Amino acid sequence: MLDLGETIEIHGIRFTPRQETGAGRIKDYHVYAGSKPVDTESA
Repeated sequence: MLDLGETIEIHGIRFTPRQETGAGRIKDYHVYAGSKPVDTESA
């Protein structure tokens, strides 16, 4: 969870793999955005 402390408009998300090794690439991920916490176990 990432709490930015205020409501903002997000235009995109960018991530980079670990730079020190070839391991650590993200295979799958989910992004949830909203003003209320999300129960990721049931989502």
